[in-house]
Amino acid sequence: MSQMTLIFSLKLDPPRPGKHSYIYYFKIESQKLKEECVKVDETVKGRIRDKWLKLSAKDKVEFINSYNEKAEMNSRLASGLLSEPIPTVENNSDKGNHLSRCSVLRFSNIVSSLSIEQQDAVREIGFGSLLGLKCGRLRQDLCRLLVKQCNVDKRSITVHGMEYKLTPKTFTSVMGVGDGGTPIVLGGEDSEITDLRAKYCSGKKGIPIGSLDEKLKTNSCADEDFCILFSLFVIETILCPTTATYINPSYLYALKDVNNIRDKNWANWSFNFLWEEVSKFNENKISSMSGCVIFLMV
Repeated sequence: MSQMTLIFSLKLDPPRPGKHSYIYYFKIESQKLKEECVKVDETVKGRIRDKWLKLSAKDKVEFINSYNEKAEMNSRLASGLLSEPIPTVENNSDKGNHLSRCSVLRFSNIVSSLSIEQQDAVREIGFGSLLGLKCGRLRQDLCRLLVKQCNVDKRSITVHGMEYKLTPKTFTSVMGVGDGGTPIVLGGEDSEITDLRAKYCSGKKGIPIGSLDEKLKTNSCADEDFCILFSLFVIETILCPTTATYINPSYLYALKDVNNIRDKNWANWSFNFLWEEVSKFNENKISSMSGCVIFLMV
């Protein structure tokens, strides 16, 4: 899917400052804070505004370019690259709603804080390739457009008039997690995860998303507890993020034996989980979706 890089290769006119570039900046900063479970109230909005005002003209170029890029794309649709326009800040039917909680930025922030021993532990449980995952901020609008280009029945995506077949092996080649091994089973005897539930769940609904970041940041060990915490974090931010504010505790069944985490078929599970959500989204059953939408973007 390297053709997607064409989207960002257009030569744009020189950037011009204006209120729209600030709006775009505000949306980016708000999204970062929401991904960190920070409420964007009036006080926070004021801080974002002050931060923008303190930026130099040179620093503002990035956001001005981003806004102009999206606006310019709508006037170049005649090239046939995509079947519909990428929304601009003013022409955004989502009105601030986000497609996905998939968060590479949040994931990268945690990865950057890991010790060498912890990185080695991540490789041991089979998620080592994700340590180098770099694609910046999730382009919600672009991902939404890519989801609409998917054919659920064929398990394919159409880009630049070309149809690409997607499979769990494609997921493996893009995301780096294993395809093969033991199927993921989210169930079993309650007694199998009683201790783990007591350790990680703080309520009846499940494992709070916001608690994982702090626990990982304050955990300096590379033991089994760290491996389970990091695996939950991978599931919640990258592989199978949901629209909920907690993680299904049934994932503990797949993580209870740390030595077998790398032998699970995470690619097949994540791939099928994503397509179930793509199907519901394209049938207008949901307005935001779960699943690894970053796979479509990468």
